[in-house]
Amino acid sequence: DCYVSQRDFAAADRYLEEYRQAHEGDPFRMGDYFRWKANLANWSGKFRTSMKYRFGVLAQAYETKDSSRIMTALQAISQYFQAYGVRDSAVYYHQKSLPWATLFQRLNYPVGLVSIDRSYANEVRAMQQKAVADFRGRVPDKLQPIGDLVQILFDGFAAADTAMLVDAIKQLLKIGGNPNDTRRELGELCIQSGRYKEGIEWLQPFVSGNDRTTSGYFFPYDNYLLGIANEALGDKQAAAKYYKEML
Repeated sequence: DCYVSQRDFAAADRYLEEYRQAHEGDPFRMGDYFRWKANLANWSGKFRTSMKYRFGVLAQAYETKDSSRIMTALQAISQYFQAYGVRDSAVYYHQKSLPWATLFQRLNYPVGLVSIDRSYANEVRAMQQKAVADFRGRVPDKLQPIGDLVQILFDGFAAADTAMLVDAIKQLLKIGGNPNDTRRELGELCIQSGRYKEGIEWLQPFVSGNDRTTSGYFFPYDNYLLGIANEALGDKQAAAKYYKEML
């Protein structure tokens, strides 16, 4: 990660290969190896190669027989297919993750599916309502608002209502801390929907602050979005800086 931050990808890969040599045969460690190899491939724009490594992560997860790792690997494959615009594959691997989901993951499953393709909303609406009811029956009072907000997220994706999504995510952040992926997603949604100043505030830390990401997909993509936002606000100099970094 340090060498990726310095853009020394050859050194990053050299240390990864040392890691592989030290831990070959251990599916837990080798899953991490393939995940990092996937990220390095993204840094060079080799998206097909990156997906090959993602399937390596999944193969190692099956070796561990750890349901959480299997679920995470399948959902990562789905999320990257969605990011690359291959929606049918994103749906397929998201659906394959369901048998491995825990109670709380089942709460998020319908939301994730509808975020990929909102035409599934009617098909999984009953599942969503049951998951929310199960959640409410098992958590203390102070966590009850999460069930309401997850339902709002489902309805927001189903209606393609960005304002509803932004408001619900902000409320979730207040209840559940500040996970980086959620804050980054919020910034992306704001910029994609024309809320440029707000989007810049949320996204900026992921390209030039303490939370600067080492993701080979999201770092260039977020620079691109920050370029769009600054250009729309009339700051062409800042926009050019972000576009150059993205390129």
